[in-house]
Amino acid sequence: MQELFSGSKALFEDTWIYDKWDWTRTNPVIYISFLTVSYEKEGLEIGIKRYLLGLYKEFNLVHEDDGNIKTELSVLCRKSIFE
Repeated sequence: MQELFSGSKALFEDTWIYDKWDWTRTNPVIYISFLTVSYEKEGLEIGIKRYLLGLYKEFNLVHEDDGNIKTELSVLCRKSIFE
């Protein structure tokens, strides 16, 4: 998925998706390794939220917690660091 959204057209030559994808559009990609998400004690949702908070801190972004993972991901995707 990362390669599709990053516009890596050459990787998909001779595949079904090649002529069905709009290669002129790219989209930000946030890679989350679930090996680094700590979820055992408090659950996956809290683990993902903490991981995202770490990204906010790493890139000096203001974090306005509304408790919604979708919103937090959306804000990160709009930031130029992921474009």
